[in-house]
Amino acid sequence: MIDQLNLELHIKTSEQVIRKAYHLFGEDVVASTSFKDYSAVFLDLLKKSIPQIRVIFIDTGYLTQETLSLAERIERDLEIKVRRYFPLHYHLTPREKIPKDEEGLKKFCYESKVEPFERALRELNARALITGALDNKPGREDLEFARTRSDGIIELRPMGRWKKKLLQEYAEKSGLPINENYKDVCTGEDGRRECGIFTQSRRDTNL
Repeated sequence: MIDQLNLELHIKTSEQVIRKAYHLFGEDVVASTSFKDYSAVFLDLLKKSIPQIRVIFIDTGYLTQETLSLAERIERDLEIKVRRYFPLHYHLTPREKIPKDEEGLKKFCYESKVEPFERALRELNARALITGALDNKPGREDLEFARTRSDGIIELRPMGRWKKKLLQEYAEKSGLPINENYKDVCTGEDGRRECGIFTQSRRDTNL
């Protein structure tokens, strides 16, 4: 299945691939978003292809008010079903005490992002996951568009090869907002560090 999905992701449009996921997995397919930069484009594509899809959003407690307000606006305007999940110890660590060392930050990001994300997938009984992840971080350029996570869930990246110009054109044409000031303590100032969600359940043999 993975090989076939990867082939189709190369030759079909993002919308066609999203609809194929629903054809294969029905109500057991979910999506995820962080409401960063061009998330509205991804969610608009989802809404047009699978209007009733459930969307996972992890509110770490450290997102800016701008991002939270934009999330509410997009959710309202696109009429999508956003399921908010929170860390078990929501906002327990003051921002100024977030670890700076690699191991400490990794543990912090697992507790604030990865754990609630994995919990969401379990609670929603997901068999397939659609993300808006782009090939804009080191190490992603050679990844396939579809993979099987270590928990058996099929993960699809239908927008993997979308470039900034195309994203901007789509957003402008559709009147969608762009979150240009998104901040995530787990991805660093330049946003190029992996927060852990994408790499946590990677099964290397399928990449």
